Amino acid sequence: MNEFFLSCKESRIDSPRNFYGCYYLGPFNAGYSLTVANALRRTLLSELPGISITSVEIEGVTHEYCTIPGVRDSVIDILLNFKEIVLVKKSSINDSIKPFVGNAKNNNNRKGHPNNWSSNIFENTSSIKPFLGYLQVRGPGVVRAIDLKLPSFIKCVDPDQYIATLSEDGVLNLKFEICEGKNYQIQNGQVNRTENPSFLKSNNDLNRMSIEKENQKFPSFKSKGFSIPSVPSTPAIQKGFWIQPMKKNSERLYTDAVFMPVQKVNYIIESYGSQDLNANNKIVILEIWTNGSIHPRNALYLALSNLFTLFSQLEKMKLLNLTFAKILEYR
Repeated sequence: MNEFFLSCKESRIDSPRNFYGCYYLGPFNAGYSLTVANALRRTLLSELPGISITSVEIEGVTHEYCTIPGVRDSVIDILLNFKEIVLVKKSSINDSIKPFVGNAKNNNNRKGHPNNWSSNIFENTSSIKPFLGYLQVRGPGVVRAIDLKLPSFIKCVDPDQYIATLSEDGVLNLKFEICEGKNYQIQNGQVNRTENPSFLKSNNDLNRMSIEKENQKFPSFKSKGFSIPSVPSTPAIQKGFWIQPMKKNSERLYTDAVFMPVQKVNYIIESYGSQDLNANNKIVILEIWTNGSIHPRNALYLALSNLFTLFSQLEKMKLLNLTFAKILEYR
């Protein structure tokens, strides 16, 4: 059987939210090259997990067309800016994925074998329950992603991501929900997943503890151009926790969630040598662009792992007996 290879042609970081990688994969015959390339492309774009902000609740805002005194940006612009924020888990799959090398027969028990990838990653896609993040700032100044208060196990890929601009009398107090999923989720005011209204009670304690832990590390947290308002010591405020409860009426505003870490995939199939001398003369050139939450190499390993798991399950399938098949056909 022909031995396959995976080689990196080019890898670069264009910006904190734009990683690029180009890889050689092969060799294949004319039929398999297109099959593998198309399967990898579809898997990279739709099957890799990610985390995103799904809703925002701003103090005093009941709908998208409200105006916030002292805030230059409209509510719609703020929601769009939150949609573009890229988040990633600190204990991410980027650190756990390692390529496997050597003879495949001897690698079944290795840490980097695809069997272990699938068991460690794809079975835990929905491991993160909805968590809350907070933002409370007072102008004048520019609000950026570095000003967000996130759980300790989540970080922002680009801390300089723009959110809003505040004047001298501007105050922005909001909280947002962070969820994990796949692909692109369009919000129409109703959440597609099963939503438990009491999830804030179950997760809020852990969420506050994680943010409180970060605050203890940085007790003098101040963003450039901002003065963080002092918070009185009341039972409603946790120690080291700066977020004040919202006093004005507000409603949850849903945003379209972009969970997919891979932004674009392109492939080219090239031939080398003579097909008469070697039938397996097709090389797949795969180009991958990501949003910075995952390296293109690791995204490719995840896609290969996903396909490996899928076809391994298909290999173990059993043929239905004739009686059961007739029952299904009757139904």
